[in-house]
Amino acid sequence: MKLIELFQILPELFEDNAFIGDQRFDQDAPSFDGVYARPVGDFNGSEIWGSRYYGKDVDVYGILGTDRKTPIAYIALEKSSEGYLLRRAWVDKVSRGKKLTLTLLNFVISKCKEHVTVTSDEKTSSSSREFFKRLIALPPQTRHFTVKFVDGDTEIKDPDINKILGQGSKNSIKIVMEGVDHGLRLFETGSRRLYGFQWY
Repeated sequence: MKLIELFQILPELFEDNAFIGDQRFDQDAPSFDGVYARPVGDFNGSEIWGSRYYGKDVDVYGILGTDRKTPIAYIALEKSSEGYLLRRAWVDKVSRGKKLTLTLLNFVISKCKEHVTVTSDEKTSSSSREFFKRLIALPPQTRHFTVKFVDGDTEIKDPDINKILGQGSKNSIKIVMEGVDHGLRLFETGSRRLYGFQWY
């Protein structure tokens, strides 16, 4: 369910491990102004906003600060025949460590029922590689989707994570994240909360 579909129903950062350190994404951050964006759901108690700031081929999902204007976390997903391609993930420095990127991925994969792929030619930063290592180690109660490593059309059953995510390395492996439909509603929280779970 892409953002355009959500709007209508409402009232690969990895294998080319070339970057050492992190990239700055604060200078060209997406806007969540009402011209481009609106709330599209929630997960783990956080309201999720969708933005078309980068155009029709890129869907941005974000969590906003208390002003409901400034993003404290967002992911940019490019539409493709494979589903969504993860192109950018960013969290404000003071908000890191709160699993906000995981919350956004959980929303997109489990509630919007989308596959998210990190392609084999996507360049990633040091923190992105560390994030994927932590993500893979999470229990299913926290990570509501599976993480598969695929080389061409073949799934790697027992991947060497440290080798695949080795700094300064390059390989032909992509990451595919896909979930199971738990029948979760897009909106479960808010001032009139009836449904909803605090997962982590």
